[in-house]
Amino acid sequence: MSEKKESKKGFTRRQILKGAPIAIAGAAVFSMVSGRVASKFIRRNEMPNVPEDSIFAPDKNRYPRA
Repeated sequence: MSEKKESKKGFTRRQILKGAPIAIAGAAVFSMVSGRVASKFIRRNEMPNVPEDSIFAPDKNRYPRA
């Protein structure tokens, strides 16, 4: 009697558990790098550049310029 191992396609539970920490670490590094790159293009805490008499200009009493 010859025993043939059937090749299964996919991943075993052990392979998934071994790869999970690497995948989580890779996702964390990717999110940190992409966040830094995106923050260079998105400027926050900057006053809008609008004319003084515009209705969209910030209130001088509420947001005094230092």
